[in-house]
Amino acid sequence: MVIGRARVLLNRPFVPDGLGGLLPILPGETWYFQYWFYDPGATPSTGFSDALGVTFTLF
Repeated sequence: MVIGRARVLLNRPFVPDGLGGLLPILPGETWYFQYWFYDPGATPSTGFSDALGVTFTLF
């Protein structure tokens, strides 16, 4: 099992929507985040991390 770290800087209360716009994060919402990664091992491949759920509260 490989364990790594990831860091994301968010401009709260807005996050990029992937289409060039921004989406608001509202208190009480739960957002799920997941990484797509490249594995350069003996047989290079890509995969997805486990998802992480984050419930936001008041800012």
